[in-house]
Amino acid sequence: MNNRIDKPFKTIDQQISILQSRNLLFHNKETAAKNLERYGYYEIINGYKDNYADCKIKLNTL
Repeated sequence: MNNRIDKPFKTIDQQISILQSRNLLFHNKETAAKNLERYGYYEIINGYKDNYADCKIKLNTL
């Protein structure tokens, strides 16, 4: 059983528009676009990578 919900692809400009509609302000839209291209929407907005990296560091220091 697959419970995955398919979402339509959003361009970088569409992603920036979505973020602006959620009251996120940009100092520089070009830099925002480059970062979205490089890291991806969910990595930036949800920040899951940073939490995982912190967890790995803590496990390595035990």
